[in-house]
Amino acid sequence: MDVRFAAGYALLTWAGPDERLRLTARYDRFRNEDRDAQPEPNQEAGWAVTIAALYTPRPWLRVGVEVLDLRSDRPAAVFSGTPADAGAHRGQAEVRLRF
Repeated sequence: MDVRFAAGYALLTWAGPDERLRLTARYDRFRNEDRDAQPEPNQEAGWAVTIAALYTPRPWLRVGVEVLDLRSDRPAAVFSGTPADAGAHRGQAEVRLRF
């Protein structure tokens, strides 16, 4: 398989005055270019946005939430019976204890 891959991202983070709260946003773009001249198209292109918030109310406790939205176009997915316009959404939360 011969594939050219390109990716880039921008990341912004803001920390509150006492640094107990931190907000982060990230934007990603990616692209795979299929270069093997085979019938199955292995290219893919898309973007993703991630937003996260972390809060540290005590030195031993951190809570956080994160949300991800991913969108991509993958023509090869049609060969397996799924749509070419793939995407995903994810949300997660954490509670971290430090000791």
